[in-house]
Amino acid sequence: MAGAPPLAPTAPLWRGRRFATAWGAQTVSELGDRVSELAVPLVTADLARALVVLTVPVAAALGALTFGHLLAVALLLGA
Repeated sequence: MAGAPPLAPTAPLWRGRRFATAWGAQTVSELGDRVSELAVPLVTADLARALVVLTVPVAAALGALTFGHLLAVALLLGA
């Protein structure tokens, strides 16, 4: 445009407070996502293993604990 004033020089984007805040928030969000990707499957697997182990004392208390049950638990736990 012929009559437009020249653009004033601007500071680098990374020096802007709003950009730094948005960049920091995105970084924290990404970190949380990565931790969740790792932690949720581990917690789920631990809960499943705990339930399998819990069947041993429950079966023993009910008088239904057998060698086959112990073998199944050992196989499911990967022992």
